[in-house]
Amino acid sequence: MSSDVDVCVVGGGLAGIAAGLAARAEGASVVVLEGSSHAGGKARTSDGLEHGPQSFNGRYDVFWQLLEQLGLTATAERVGPASSTRWLARFGRLHALKPSPLTLFGTRALTAREKLSLVRDATLGGPVAPAATLHDFFAQRFGASFAEGPLAAMVNGIFAGDPRELGVDGCFPGLAQRAVEKQSVVKALLAAGAPSARKGIYRLAGGMGAIGAAARQKLEIELEAPVRELTRDDSGFWVRGGRDLHARAVVVATEAHVAAKLLWPLSPKLGAALGQLTYAPITVVHWEGDDARFGGGFGYLACPSERLFALGTMFHGNRFSTFVSGAVADDATLAAGIAADVRRLTGGSVGRVLRIDRWPNAVFQPTVAALPVRDGLAALAGEAGVLLAGSYLGASAMKDALASGFAAGQQAWELSQRKPQWSRSLS
Repeated sequence: MSSDVDVCVVGGGLAGIAAGLAARAEGASVVVLEGSSHAGGKARTSDGLEHGPQSFNGRYDVFWQLLEQLGLTATAERVGPASSTRWLARFGRLHALKPSPLTLFGTRALTAREKLSLVRDATLGGPVAPAATLHDFFAQRFGASFAEGPLAAMVNGIFAGDPRELGVDGCFPGLAQRAVEKQSVVKALLAAGAPSARKGIYRLAGGMGAIGAAARQKLEIELEAPVRELTRDDSGFWVRGGRDLHARAVVVATEAHVAAKLLWPLSPKLGAALGQLTYAPITVVHWEGDDARFGGGFGYLACPSERLFALGTMFHGNRFSTFVSGAVADDATLAAGIAADVRRLTGGSVGRVLRIDRWPNAVFQPTVAALPVRDGLAALAGEAGVLLAGSYLGASAMKDALASGFAAGQQAWELSQRKPQWSRSLS
């Protein structure tokens, strides 16, 4: 069986959904092929628990663009002020950090020297020397203890990676340039992100899994439909999987390593480049406990110097989601390690483990080595005639997956209009 469409999107995660919506909005006929049993990628919800992302930052308009097209805008709920407190595990205890620069003066999470360096940078400024890695960039401004303490904790919370390998421009695009211009790293950080009237952290009333469910109402998404092969002809591509599909344009919106295997036969150079991009593995343990004794707030991150088992934990009342580096530890090891962390930090205890999610390829790593490889993908994909979408094309965040997906969908529509109508009689 075969059929003909304007645009085929390979991958039904956030990037693939955005690509499908963008192409469809232009009037394209679209089919999204997803290899798993659900749409939305890591954005899944079951039994009130998130498998992957828990929330999103409302300052980025790309989220509202997605929710509006899916009819989910009204379900977005801003996280209240009580959840704005973040905690940092350092020097043997948890320290509360409020969403205000003034909290840095009173907290014991920072040393006196670190506080002084932050104040000096924000008030007096001075020439900022660019550096390739996050560690070097922050260490030369605020000292090695800051780079290996609070910065490393923040980087673990976002990328689960090593600040000594992650690139400044890959993780925080434009930060180094803004810092040089403003002669202040603090001012450059405060200026990061697109301005928006919808600042704050938001969750969806039905959970992040509502995105995939709503997308299936708007798009033709075929589940459990892995793509085995892409072949090119004069009028587009043959997409071969559970059935043969001919499309005038193709968007590959999978993780980089999956795209590498699929695209290697079509373009060995593109496949090889994608295969060089790496991801950090993460395990998320969801548990409940009435005697955990954490203070209220959003959650905590742990400085690597504390040598704790987990990277950090998010709070949801008496339910918790703890993030652990790696995806191979067994259930008993995970439970014991988290229980030890809780006893050490609060003197409390862990109750019942609710679910464990292992993600072998959780977060793309924008390392210094990966950036030039990634920067060459667009040209290689252009030579192969395909379009790419995914968080690895940006700073590894959901917003990057969505932005790349919307852009690829628009480009796919334009590309499809330059291809002749496919006819079975000519095939």
